[in-house]
Order: sequence, then structure tokens, then C-alpha cells
Amino acid sequence: MSRSIFTYSVLLGMGGALATALAIAIMILFTSVPIQLPISTLEVSRLLANQPISGANVVPRTVELRAAPGFADGLTPVEHTMKRAIAHSLRVDAKQLRFAMANDALLPSTGINGNYARNIVESERLFGSDPRFGAMIIGPFDAALRLPDGRWRVVSTAGHGPGPQWQVGIFKLIALAVIGIVPLAWLVSRLLARPIHAFAMSADRVGRGVYEEVPVAGPTEIRQAAAAINDMQRRIEALIRERTAVVGAIAHDLRTPLARMRFLAARLGDAERARFEAEIAGMEHMIAVTMDFVQSKTQQPDFSKVDLGAVLQIAVQDLRDLGHDVRMDDPAPPLVVLGDTVLLGRLFANLLGNAIKYGTRAEIRLIEVDGHAVVTVTDGGPGMTKAGLERAFEPFFREETSRNRATGGIGLGLSIVQTLVELHHGRISLENGANGGLRATVRLPICR
Repeated sequence: MSRSIFTYSVLLGMGGALATALAIAIMILFTSVPIQLPISTLEVSRLLANQPISGANVVPRTVELRAAPGFADGLTPVEHTMKRAIAHSLRVDAKQLRFAMANDALLPSTGINGNYARNIVESERLFGSDPRFGAMIIGPFDAALRLPDGRWRVVSTAGHGPGPQWQVGIFKLIALAVIGIVPLAWLVSRLLARPIHAFAMSADRVGRGVYEEVPVAGPTEIRQAAAAINDMQRRIEALIRERTAVVGAIAHDLRTPLARMRFLAARLGDAERARFEAEIAGMEHMIAVTMDFVQSKTQQPDFSKVDLGAVLQIAVQDLRDLGHDVRMDDPAPPLVVLGDTVLLGRLFANLLGNAIKYGTRAEIRLIEVDGHAVVTVTDGGPGMTKAGLERAFEPFFREETSRNRATGGIGLGLSIVQTLVELHHGRISLENGANGGLRATVRLPICR
């Protein structure tokens, strides 16, 4: 059953929320409560007297001997009350003690600090004369007792508060959420990307004239688009077949009246017959080029491993035999491509023929670049305008608009070349040379 992209997005959101909730639950189970547990002044006095207390792991603290306390005495009423309660438990003068609590020892946003301070001061006023009086210290503190040898025993819970533990818990939450969400997002993205990638590749092949069925798979929207592309391909193929069939039929049927015209021309005088036969020859050439164009659109190539250098050598030699100025590096590098020998020969014969027709001479070069066989054909002509370069591969386009066959062909040569290049999974580009002339560059993948 196919699902829409919206459904996948909802599933991804729900999965992310579930992973986050699971991470929070795990953090609550394994992270300590974010508040400093209390300790009594009696327990602090026992620690200062180097005596053990119960619940050793409940309130993390350090007890050590120092040459100096390392902190200043607290100035608030609560700190003075705590200091007197500890001194009362130790039966020592309060001057031998120092006591200080961290600023905002509790959680200020809870409003506990104010009530806590008032309760401690009020408790001392009511029970301070009772030898059992003590108070609960909540939050980080430092307490120090001066020993007879001048050293100080210091008890400190500073640095053991809940803050870092809670921050670590938050970090664990984020890490667990990421660990839970990332694989889910990767899986959903993969499910979405695979049909979209296949659809994009098929659409690209359609744009290059290679028609094949796009897989109808993936989310509903992609399936609908793939079905629409397949339907469009069928209509385009039918239209192209109809167009090429009409052009081919017209070109083929013209051969019969041309043959009759050539027969009738034989009855004319020498001068008229020569002109008439020249026109017939031009029309036959147009028909031949048109049929070549139709075949390039409909003919299925017979691919095999082909030595591209050998194909170029044959095309060059054919033109040299006709007396044309064609130059090529000798010998050509042995680069093998997967192609149709006949179609490749027609491709480069057209390119070289264009170069000779418009530039009087042609230079061809074959090199290897990044796993591709790169063929450049350069002529000695005037080149083309920018607008002409952009439309050069359009069927029946000629930059010279007179349509006079004496100044060029009928505008199908480069269109045929482009079709043959794309049949071989290659690319072709045109540009004006730095020193004049037109340069055509053909890139074909090398077959290893």
C-alpha cells in the first residue's frame, strides 16, 4: 500500500516525539533530583571533629586539612545562625569557625530561599538555648574548624551540587533523542529518496530522448507523477513516430518525380540540361539528408567495443581522398568506446563535412580526459554568433537565412550529430575558437 509524503512526514514527527519521550523517561529514571539534599549542623560538626556520619553517599562532600580556610566567613543571618549551631555542637568558640553558603544555594525561582532564611532565624530565637538545637543546611556550603596545631579542617559541598549532574542529564536527553531520531529520519528519508531519485533519473533520460518506463513506486505523489511521465512518454513517442514517418514518406515519394524530371531533362539542350540536373542533384541531396535525419531518430544502434581512433582515421582518410584539407594527430591514441561503428562513422563524417564546408579545412584531435574520449573538430571559418551557437542543434536551423544551398545545407547536419552523440551516451558542445573558427567538442564514455 502506497503512502503520501504527508503520511511519511506525520510518521517521522510521531517517531521523533516518541523517541524524545522515551529519552525523557530514561533520564528521569537514571538522573538525580536537581536539588541539593540537606545535611544537619550536627552532621557538619561531626565531620569537622573527624567523626563519621550516616548516609555517606547521600550528600557528596570533601573533608580535608588546609593551612587556611580558603574562603571568607558568611555575613547573612542564616550563615551566622548555622555557624553558632555548629559551634554549640562542638562546644567551641564561634571565632574558631568559619561558615559560608553559596549564593542562591537553593533554586531562586521556587521562592524557598526567603522562607528558609526566616525559619532558620526564627528557630534559633525560639530554640537556640536548647542544647539539642540544630538546623538543616540546604545547598552548597563551606565550613572550617581551626585545630590546636593551627591548621584548618574544611568540610565543603561546593562543586558537588546538582547543577552539573542535571546538565549531564539534559545532555543525555539530547543524545538519546538524537540517537533515536536519526535512524528513523534516515530510514524515512531513504524510503522517500529512492523513488524520487529513480523518478529524476528517468525524467533526465526522457529529456535526452531515451524513452523508458519510469518505475511506479514510492509515495502516492511520486506514483502519480511517474504514471503521468509514462503517459507523456507514450504520447511523445507516438508523435515522433508520426512526424518521422511523414517526413520519411515525403522524402521517399519525392524520389519518383525526381527520376521523371531527370528523364525529361535528357531532352533539353546542353545548357538547360546542366542547370536542370544541378537542381535535381541539390534536391536529391536534401532528400538524402532528410532520410539520414529520420534514420538517426528511429534506427536502433548495434553496440560493441569500438576503437574510436580507427573510426576517426577512416573518416579523415575518406575526406583526404576527395582532396580536402583534413589534419589529425598520427597515430591516434587507442581509446575504446561502446558504440555502433557505422553510426560513429556517420557522426564524425558529418562534423568534418561541416568544418570543410564552412571553414575550408578541418583539424581533429582525440585525447582522454576524466575517463572520457574527447574529440575536438576545429575549422578555419568565421565561427558563429552567440544566438547561432544557442540554436545550432535545432532541426532545419541555419544561421545564414537565405536558404541558398550554395551557402550551406538545409540545417540538419548538427541535429543529426547531436542525436548520434546522445545515442552513445555522450555530449557535444560548440564554441568559437580563440583565433577564429568554430570548435566542436564531443565527449564519449570510455569502455574499460
